Amino acid sequence: MNSLLLNSFPNSKSVLNLNLFVFKCLFAVFLLFLSTDLFCQKSDKIQETSKKIFHVAISDHLILKETGKYDVIYKKWFGSFISYNEILKYFFWIMFIIAGFSLFLILWNFVLRRQVALRTKNLQMEIEERKKIESNLRQSENEVRENHSLLEAILEGTTDAISLKNIDGKYVMVNSAACKAIGKTKEEILGKTDSWLFPSESAEIINSVDAKVIQSGENMLAEERLKTAYGDSYWLANKSPLLDQEGNIIGLIGISRNITNLKMAEKKARESHEKMLDILESLESIVYIADMKSYEILYANNYFRKYFGDIIGQTCWKVIQKGQSGPCPFCTNDKLLNAAGNPKEPYIWEFQNTINGKWYFIQDKAIKWVDDRLVRLEIATDITDKKKAEEEKSKLEAQLLQTQKMEAIGTLAGGIAHDFNNILGAILGYTELAKDAAEINSRQASDLEKVISSAYRAKELVRQILTFSRQTQEEFIIFHPSSLIKETLKMIRASIPANIEIVEDIDSECASIFADPTQLQQVLLNLCTNAYHAMEEKGGKLFVSLKDFKWISNSCASDENNGNSLFVEITVKDTGHGIDPKIQDKIFNPYFTTKVVGKGTGMGLAIVHGIVSRFEGKIIFESSSQGSIFKVYIPGRKFVSIPENIAEETIPTGKERILLIDDEEILLDIGRDMLKRLGYIVTTRQSSLEALETFQNIP
Repeated sequence: MNSLLLNSFPNSKSVLNLNLFVFKCLFAVFLLFLSTDLFCQKSDKIQETSKKIFHVAISDHLILKETGKYDVIYKKWFGSFISYNEILKYFFWIMFIIAGFSLFLILWNFVLRRQVALRTKNLQMEIEERKKIESNLRQSENEVRENHSLLEAILEGTTDAISLKNIDGKYVMVNSAACKAIGKTKEEILGKTDSWLFPSESAEIINSVDAKVIQSGENMLAEERLKTAYGDSYWLANKSPLLDQEGNIIGLIGISRNITNLKMAEKKARESHEKMLDILESLESIVYIADMKSYEILYANNYFRKYFGDIIGQTCWKVIQKGQSGPCPFCTNDKLLNAAGNPKEPYIWEFQNTINGKWYFIQDKAIKWVDDRLVRLEIATDITDKKKAEEEKSKLEAQLLQTQKMEAIGTLAGGIAHDFNNILGAILGYTELAKDAAEINSRQASDLEKVISSAYRAKELVRQILTFSRQTQEEFIIFHPSSLIKETLKMIRASIPANIEIVEDIDSECASIFADPTQLQQVLLNLCTNAYHAMEEKGGKLFVSLKDFKWISNSCASDENNGNSLFVEITVKDTGHGIDPKIQDKIFNPYFTTKVVGKGTGMGLAIVHGIVSRFEGKIIFESSSQGSIFKVYIPGRKFVSIPENIAEETIPTGKERILLIDDEEILLDIGRDMLKRLGYIVTTRQSSLEALETFQNIP
């Protein structure tokens, strides 16, 4: 090949010879030019010498020259005369022609060189490409052999049964796994159909699937139950048509996998799943599963459906809770996964459902669903009764604590009242002494009388405190309640805001009652305080009335009052916000309150109800958004005469000896002074032991 190419195109040696040839030609022309110049110079000298000889020799023949015959003869013998300029002109033309020819030769040489180089490069590239193609062919052959070996190793190494059938259903290729499944050798299988290799029932199943693939021309995945060398087994067959270059179906490719163990495992898993569902369905707890991304409910047990209906497939935050415009803010999804997005331990919490109002003890856990996505499993147990019991326990504990506080306050109040009584005793005693010393009807006596009156009111207040602390016995008397109610309203007026108006309607001629005045005052104070609290923000009117009332029926404890139908009706009415109907049946319960901490103990109405019951009376109420009305009914006593003026008794005087004993020194002093003014001889002692000793020594 190389020799042929070298013979077809000029090589570098030929080009060199051509260059030498051109150079030789140019050198020969140069030598010719030099020889011509020398010849021309020599010819000029010869001509000049000849002319001289000729002119001398034939000077006489000038006439011939004049006639022109001389020039003819001269040219004949000596030739024409050529000047140097003409020779130079001819030389330049010759050199120009030679230079042009040389330039042509140089250009032609350059073109030939480029063509030779380009052709040589192309030939080298073609040679390299051919070598590369030959190398690739060899490499492809090796790869084909390797791939064939690899494919054969895969076919023989896989546990899947792989086979190739022609259009007639005869096997043309099978691997070892297929041979084992059929229970025959390759030689026994190749060229045979399924009807010859399998039992008729199994052959019909295989042929049915094959026919569908051949008819549709599409891949098909089918589950086949066959009798093979492994016995009664399940196979997952993936079958596809075999096509020629024109797209015609010429056979069938089949890949079958033995899934008998998998089917058995699925069966066990299904049975286990059914048992688990039976357990979940029987639980007395809410169990549901929801997708953690879409919040779709995927499963709900019977207990769940009992309260929320069949809502599988719906969004949990739309149907399990109410008032949500998106995923619940208390959703626990973010608490069920760690930073890597994997499930954590169960999250346990308690929550009150917004639909049914029940409390639940909840356990949430992230688990994988059947399709491997993460879902939230929630098990919620109803603890509403437990919560109520805990609330009841808390209330009882609070009530016990409040009772202990009240007991402590009562003890404290009793102690303060006792000391205050001693102080009041001194005030009353010295005021009485001062009044006795003052002139009758004088300004001083009048002022002292007011002091005494105020001191007695203070004494009554102390008695109320002692009654509240249960350190005094109830004192039931028959009295007209009108004056007591008026005095109480004066006290109330001083303690409530000016934007609340008190409207009185007190019947001074109403019947008397048999009750404890202090406790009746407590009833009125508690009812008016509640009314004031109901109008505290916006103000309003507080109506208080007192009148007689006769029951038409025996609905108000007529048996207890021996059929007495006469009652005193005390009404307290306000224009506040009223009492919520939901809690109206609880307002008389101890410690029940709707007020904020510090504004009530929950004992006000309970105390009122207890006092009225001890009075053998009744209390009823009505309430609306326009206010509340409380009416207290106490049995009346019509025919009771209470003298308005009682004659003052004369205090006896004497000269006897009196031993006065008290632990308060100031009371001893006032008692001694009063008794001495009456004429008695008084001995005082602050201790009972001292008094006994004095009595024994001076009987």
